Amino acid sequence: MKITMLKTGILIISALLLGSVSFCHSLENEYTITGNIKGASNKTITLSDTFGKDHRVVKTSTTNKEGNFRFVLTGSSHPGLYRVELDEGKYIEFIFNSEDIILNTSYESPNSSLKFVKSRENLLFTEYTNRNILLEQKYRVLGQALVSFPKDDSFYKTLRDEFNRTSREKDEFYEEFIDSSKGTYACKMIQWLRTTDPDPGLSEEERKEFYVNNVFNAVDFLDTEIIYTGIIPAKIKEYILLNESQQQITKPEYEQQLIFLVDDIMHLASINTEVKGFVTDLLLDLFKNTGLETVYTHIADTYFEVTLCEAGDDNKGMVQKRSEAFKRLAVGKVAPDIVFPGDGSRKKLSDNDFKYALILFWSTTCPTCKKLIPRLVELNEEYSAKGLRVFPVSLDRDKADLDSYLDKNSLPWPVFCDYQGWEGEIAGDYFVYATPTMFLLSSNLEILAKPISVFSLEKDITRIIDQP
Repeated sequence: MKITMLKTGILIISALLLGSVSFCHSLENEYTITGNIKGASNKTITLSDTFGKDHRVVKTSTTNKEGNFRFVLTGSSHPGLYRVELDEGKYIEFIFNSEDIILNTSYESPNSSLKFVKSRENLLFTEYTNRNILLEQKYRVLGQALVSFPKDDSFYKTLRDEFNRTSREKDEFYEEFIDSSKGTYACKMIQWLRTTDPDPGLSEEERKEFYVNNVFNAVDFLDTEIIYTGIIPAKIKEYILLNESQQQITKPEYEQQLIFLVDDIMHLASINTEVKGFVTDLLLDLFKNTGLETVYTHIADTYFEVTLCEAGDDNKGMVQKRSEAFKRLAVGKVAPDIVFPGDGSRKKLSDNDFKYALILFWSTTCPTCKKLIPRLVELNEEYSAKGLRVFPVSLDRDKADLDSYLDKNSLPWPVFCDYQGWEGEIAGDYFVYATPTMFLLSSNLEILAKPISVFSLEKDITRIIDQP
């Protein structure tokens, strides 16, 4: 009896182990992405996935002499939008969702010549897209005709009836397609990309309000799979652009407007912790180098949480440091005094005689800086009599590079450099993370402005120096 029970137990355990092995194997199923790229012989290509606005390299391969290629993904690879990148700016994009894919294209025109030989997901998506483009074109042409056509004309009713028929056809096609493709990633993509069109009779202002109210209508913030597409970043930019004021407003007013929009977006995203973290990172990245520190600080202080695997302790620390630095170096605050590398009694910024000081952080490896400096020379000639002095701080590490530039370009001011790059004491005090970075200071080192371009610098100088 005991032996029988023992045998039975062994059989049960063996069955469980086999089941477990089978389950693990199913998680590691391999899926191939193969195809031919005409005109791409022996070429290195990369497979990238999509994570918001970023494309992350997954694998690298090389085509053979005939342009054939092959990538292998495991069953643990997430579904979403992927790319095969051929060259800078040349790529093909497709859906991957645990299936083999066979495709053909050409190197010269990869997107227009792209054909899927095998892939239910991509064949479905292509079928829908091609048909929908034709319906959308017809719908928009009829809508534009309705707006410009006299309503009292006898043909207006015929035009209106055709417009309504096309609208119904478009909606019916969408509903039928969604119903027939349920459970696919293509179905989700089509739903997320779905747009609602306003009535053609609406005024321009009413149409804009309609679009603003419907930007995020189709976005499912509960579905974390949407983060593996570029849909949310595109919708965020669209929402901000649609809401931008057409009137001239001050920077503080503009920042307050953007904060309202950020809060609207975060209200929608907050229904899902992972998507909320994803959207927070997107917004931080969107505003980090814009000079709109109030907006960045608001996002960091109000919403920043590390909820994604990609956002580690380093990222959290950087966001907190940047937020604290923005507050410490805000307009109206006193800037850190600078001890310039050099000799004599003029080493300290505060020891110099000026009414206004423009601190410029730049480097010879920065193309924008090289374009900016000639204009600074002109501004120096124009405003030096009014008390403006320019203090260029180079972030170069190679003394030979800086010396070579200065030999070829005669500048009217000394250039300071400690050859420590971003890790230098001055760069650290001013939390410089991009070049060019500029601070316009008063004689008592109060920060008067932080221009982010030549255009904004000229406006700030005119506002502050010409009309103090």
